[in-house]
Amino acid sequence: PRSTLFPYTTLFRSVQTNFVNFFNACYTMSQTLFASWGLTISFQSHNNYSEVRSGWIPGGLFSTQNLAAFDYYGQYQGGGLNSVTNYATDIAGVYSAKNVPMFWSEWGDLSGAIPASITTIQQRMAYLISFYQSMSAFVASGQLIGFNYWGGWEGQDTSLLRIDGNGNFQLNARGEILASYFKGSGIQSVPTIIGGSSDERYYF
Repeated sequence: PRSTLFPYTTLFRSVQTNFVNFFNACYTMSQTLFASWGLTISFQSHNNYSEVRSGWIPGGLFSTQNLAAFDYYGQYQGGGLNSVTNYATDIAGVYSAKNVPMFWSEWGDLSGAIPASITTIQQRMAYLISFYQSMSAFVASGQLIGFNYWGGWEGQDTSLLRIDGNGNFQLNARGEILASYFKGSGIQSVPTIIGGSSDERYYF
């Protein structure tokens, strides 16, 4: 229940020592439990970007899990600073500070996370291609080992899916671009839209 979760969440996220102690206790308990079943797990703490970058969370936590995991929607350097170059600088800043592999656990190209100047699907696709190209460099170097896109369902401002004329789910334009980078090919130039009527429904 929310009424019981809130005090614990507040306690462990507001006091650094409590947060790390709680993580370490859960980590040890989980490792012991799964080891008894003959399994090895990856136990991770996913945090807000500013908590990771600022040093609010002691470095020992990242050493224990050998990973820096965070959600991030840009603007760490200031309001509106969400260009591809800004993102690359911010991601490099985490790796430089923690010196462990990174898992970007949440991002989406919603309002505020991309430049306000982007108003057309062509501009959005160009931005996404440039964004994923930039992140691919971190993947190739082994610095970024995971990425989650926030959203996916049809009809939302971060949709990766659309419904075709037969009622089946298909990737929309932003979904096709993301999929191409997960596959390793990576769309390099802005494709021509052949259908759809809004950002979440356009496809090529």
